[in-house]
Amino acid sequence: MTIGCFYTYACTPKEKQQKDENNKSSFTTATLMGNDSFTSPSDTGYIDLDFHNGEAEIETVKQKNQTIYLTFNSGDHKKVRATLTTPDSLANVRFNRIYLPDGDADGPFGCTLEYEFPEAGNYEISIHENMMAGEPWSGRLKVKVTLE
Repeated sequence: MTIGCFYTYACTPKEKQQKDENNKSSFTTATLMGNDSFTSPSDTGYIDLDFHNGEAEIETVKQKNQTIYLTFNSGDHKKVRATLTTPDSLANVRFNRIYLPDGDADGPFGCTLEYEFPEAGNYEISIHENMMAGEPWSGRLKVKVTLE
């Protein structure tokens, strides 16, 4: 029995659960084989971006029909730029909407996004398939977000 418990503990991926105050943007950073890491959205699809010198970069795996929400506070920045890349050049995935602090939304966008903030506050960028252009898509994607 001791060996079974040790095996279960030793083979569990190293994970760090991170949460904001309201638990909406929980996410898990997991380490895969070969020290390759990715960010897994919470059950509701939220990832709270962690900026360093105005930049945040995440790599994650999106499931078919899943919407991923990248959340952040604009602070005193006036603009956001973002790029979305996948190993599959024909991937049916894009920046779908940007949700503003006042509840309004803008979009859709493509695999690049450039947006001037009308006000400071909490923003969400959604990532989803283009339902008019193809089939549901799943796979790895990388997003880089820059605040200016």
